[in-house]
Amino acid sequence: MNAAEKPDNISFEPPEDFRNALNQNEKAKEFFGQLAPTYQKQFIGWITVAKRQETKEERLRESVQLLEKGEKLGLR
Repeated sequence: MNAAEKPDNISFEPPEDFRNALNQNEKAKEFFGQLAPTYQKQFIGWITVAKRQETKEERLRESVQLLEKGEKLGLR
């Protein structure tokens, strides 16, 4: 697979629940919109790879909190 191709099962569109969370927090939504696509994809990927619903919800909350503070997703 070359760099221009991607598997069909990978989407870098924000999931609906992430879009809804951003729509409820204007500051986080604005900062997310200003991020380079690479950083946006990091947030989207981190949320979507969660296997358990509880993990996904926790990552959604944490993402919105970071974005609201103007912070990117960092290493732990």
